[in-house]
Amino acid sequence: MNDIRPQEDAFDEAMRDRYRLATGHVSAATRAQLRQARHAAAIGDARRPRFSWPLLLGGATAAVFAVAFGLGLHKQALPAPDTAPTTAVATAASYEESASALEQDPDFYAWLGSPDAELVAME
Repeated sequence: MNDIRPQEDAFDEAMRDRYRLATGHVSAATRAQLRQARHAAAIGDARRPRFSWPLLLGGATAAVFAVAFGLGLHKQALPAPDTAPTTAVATAASYEESASALEQDPDFYAWLGSPDAELVAME
């Protein structure tokens, strides 16, 4: 069996040597800046995030408008219970009256065969 552990150890040691060589060439000013940045980052993580009142108020306002909008849509979606059946009945009754009037009028059928009816149909 091939054991790759010695290869990994040799690679790790070579990388450590390169790191030591690279850190030896970094100036003192750069090291100080890096140290300050590391220290500021460590303190920044320890602080507790502040509570944001504007976010809370904005979210509450959005929620109120969403509820109001939803209730408004709900009221518009419901048809009035008394108007729908009477409209359907009135429409059916008027249709029957007009149909019976046309059935009894022979002039209507004569007009359907005339060129005037074709002109009306083309418009």
